[in-house]
Amino acid sequence: MQTKTVQIITLVYYLILMLVLVSWTNINSLPPLILRLLFMFAVLLPLWYQRNPLFVQIFLTFIVVSASSYAVSYMPVDGLYILMSIVTSIIIMQRSHRGSLTIPYGFIVLTLLSFMIDFIYSQKITISFSWLSIVLIALFLLKKDSPNQVSYIAFSFSIIALILSIEFIAVGDRFVRDVSTIVGNIDRKGWADPNYFGAILGMGIITIIIEFLTNKIINKKQKIYYIFCIILALYTLFTTASRGAVIALLGSVIILLLFSSIKWKAKIGMFVGGIIILFITYYLHILDLLILRFMSDAGDAGGRTEIWSTRLMYFFNECSPLQWLFGVGAEKSITLGTGRVLGFHNDFISVLVRYGIIGLLALLGMLISPVIYTKKKKRGIVLAATTYLVIYMSTIEPFTGGQWGCLYFYLYILMLSQSKYNYNENQI
Repeated sequence: MQTKTVQIITLVYYLILMLVLVSWTNINSLPPLILRLLFMFAVLLPLWYQRNPLFVQIFLTFIVVSASSYAVSYMPVDGLYILMSIVTSIIIMQRSHRGSLTIPYGFIVLTLLSFMIDFIYSQKITISFSWLSIVLIALFLLKKDSPNQVSYIAFSFSIIALILSIEFIAVGDRFVRDVSTIVGNIDRKGWADPNYFGAILGMGIITIIIEFLTNKIINKKQKIYYIFCIILALYTLFTTASRGAVIALLGSVIILLLFSSIKWKAKIGMFVGGIIILFITYYLHILDLLILRFMSDAGDAGGRTEIWSTRLMYFFNECSPLQWLFGVGAEKSITLGTGRVLGFHNDFISVLVRYGIIGLLALLGMLISPVIYTKKKKRGIVLAATTYLVIYMSTIEPFTGGQWGCLYFYLYILMLSQSKYNYNENQI
């Protein structure tokens, strides 16, 4: 157990590293590789020395912030670098499998498939390194018998959402582009695809909401901090006008209200609070662009349905039965039926074409497993978090794209379903 002095020193140390991380502002190039490797080593060294039980939360916070910021910074985000760091950390910290999370077989099958199929069809392995990193983290670095792990992951997501929101407010005006709406072209701020960026913010919001509803030891200062994070993240989310992220967040909250074991008093409070937030943001015209984007949707999910139907048609008409089972790999899949590189905008179709029917069944299994095998009183909460991820994956492809925020959130779902969490017995 760390002393309070050591905890303060560690906190200050990582705060300084985070300031260094966000100080890189060159959007056209990365820092020199040697500086990036030294920065990663600076993040890892205290964690190794202390054998810090919060290794995963600290390490992935830096990775997700670096990957999602307007300028990818000093922290490496490439899957191979992360995998090497994870393996090294397991060895140095002498972590065993005992007491760790149970990773669904579907995730393991999908990871093995990606290694084999991508290598066979393109001799390149890309997403496999990221997925294997998550498997190893679950099997060796997260302990389900620690009652505070879930709370620390929620706190990690709140930090990510806070930093990204502050960056957006501070420099978002440098990244303005036109978007077409029903009333014509309107300016929209954002340095990345707003759907991916907005989804990370939504993860911060939903994890905070779940933390509010379940943590029996959350104090007043934490509540004030979390409320501030939610307000700032919602403002940023509505300003980026990501329809997919908003729908995912709304769907998750509805599941919490309908199916969780939370008392009706808390549910009514959530509902009333949501109505008040919507009224205020509408009155302040924060929702204007989002509303116009929904109104401008011609009913084809922003052109996604045409991409989906084309890919599926070519997959089942042009590919062999063996490819139906095992897929065509990552490289061939993104040009199938289009003749040019074009994303799927749907993880489920992406996995089907990349890794076949077997891969799709594995993906569905790994998503359903946490809901099925959790305790009954926690099932509604796990279902809500899973719903967020499923909707998120249905409109873009964060999972097959190796987005660290998505993979981290899946770890959060596993922790919710398996850990001995400090649930508030007065609420659920």
